[in-house]
Amino acid sequence: MSDVPVNQAAVFCQVAMQNFANHILRFVVDKGSNLQVLSIKPSEEADPAVYGTVVKDSNGHRWPEYNYIRGHTTDVTGTTTVVAHPSTNVVLDFPDLAEFMQYI
Repeated sequence: MSDVPVNQAAVFCQVAMQNFANHILRFVVDKGSNLQVLSIKPSEEADPAVYGTVVKDSNGHRWPEYNYIRGHTTDVTGTTTVVAHPSTNVVLDFPDLAEFMQYI
């Protein structure tokens, strides 16, 4: 399998999951949540026979595990928006989650 389709799949997953994480965090914050960490792991595992070699994307994520930390960004108009910042190691960012993250 060529690296081009694998890299394109990684980019697609990165963009799709980033967008998904942004929407989730914005929704829960709008509802009053103080959620700081969002870990997404779809139930499907990366089967090399199906997906080929699964590579890390430029955020350091690899299907099927994606971790984000809540952050904010301000645009040129001064509007502040909640965003999901990629985290390659949530446990380093939030050591208190170490025990919980071993089950995900």
